Amino acid sequence: MRNQRGFTLLELLIAITLLAAITAILAAGFHLSLRSWEAGRGRMEGHYDFTEGMGLIAGQLKSARAVNLVNEKNEKVIAFHGEAEKLLFVANAPRLKALTDADGFYLQRLSFDAEKKSLLFSEAPFNPHTPVEEVKWTDVPMGEGTVKGFKCEYLYREGAGSDVKDVWREKSAGDKDVDAMPLAVRLSLTVEEGNDPFVWPPLIVRIEPGAAVAPEVAR
Repeated sequence: MRNQRGFTLLELLIAITLLAAITAILAAGFHLSLRSWEAGRGRMEGHYDFTEGMGLIAGQLKSARAVNLVNEKNEKVIAFHGEAEKLLFVANAPRLKALTDADGFYLQRLSFDAEKKSLLFSEAPFNPHTPVEEVKWTDVPMGEGTVKGFKCEYLYREGAGSDVKDVWREKSAGDKDVDAMPLAVRLSLTVEEGNDPFVWPPLIVRIEPGAAVAPEVAR
């Protein structure tokens, strides 16, 4: 009969130590994978929110109207003003108010807050005789703390005859220009979580031609 000997205490200690190390490595790997998955899910949810929000804004911007505001000099100026990081226009329906409660056109404003690292979408009922500075806005922040950069560009057709060409500008045309409404607006967005920036593909919104003119509103 063969001699059968068991494990020595040293061998058991080594085996237990190896098992504990392998378990710790597997647990750490699982925990890291779980954190990565949760971070990825959070980022996807954040991207979805941005996608939905930008989609809503694009829908409003697509129907921007060539209507007039009356300035402090009692002059009529176009209610479309665009700069690199902010945009003001008029849409024929609200986004933050039930359509059943809506009446007339609505001012829409989109701006970048570099301090809070967020976009701000605002709207208010449109009255051509109310200065923009006195408008009571309803504000909705988007992506607070994650927006690294935002830029608007405006497409205009310049030249005449065979020299006609489409040009992207960083500002919209002047308030009193006949061709103040652009053909399209390009929105560029960069978001950042931690040190991981994500550049969104530029969103180009073509403005529908033949924009309606708002009726005059009594003072």
